[in-house]
Amino acid sequence: MKLAKQFSVLSVLGCAALVTQTVAAAEPFVNPEWADHAWYAGAGVGGARAAIDQARIENALRANGSRVVSFTQDRSHTPAFKLYGGKQLNRYMAVEAGYHQLGTFGFDAVTTDGKLSADARFRGIHADLVGRLPLSERLSLIGRVGAAYTTA
Repeated sequence: MKLAKQFSVLSVLGCAALVTQTVAAAEPFVNPEWADHAWYAGAGVGGARAAIDQARIENALRANGSRVVSFTQDRSHTPAFKLYGGKQLNRYMAVEAGYHQLGTFGFDAVTTDGKLSADARFRGIHADLVGRLPLSERLSLIGRVGAAYTTA
């Protein structure tokens, strides 16, 4: 099984709020020294979907002498979320770490020898170095590089 897609609703809403804030901001930013060393936390919520390789599973069962009678899979959109926190090192760099859970997916295969059921839950942690290029006082371009560890 592999994770096919994750959609983060809060990220989209956050971008919309950023654009709205940039358009509405007329006054200058009051305390840039504080922002250069601030701590922050956030969350993202969305849905996840998995692609289950039915042909590969059926071929493996056939190779072991079983014939697949029926195969059902749970690929529904399951809730996914992430929680993260970070520390702004200066105006251009921050370090960030977090936890993510990308849902639970599974399948049931009925064979001539019985029933095979499997479920997988995807969750993990990440650590990133976040770069920020300020375009104005209220708008920045953000990029990140890091590592993630996910278990199934």
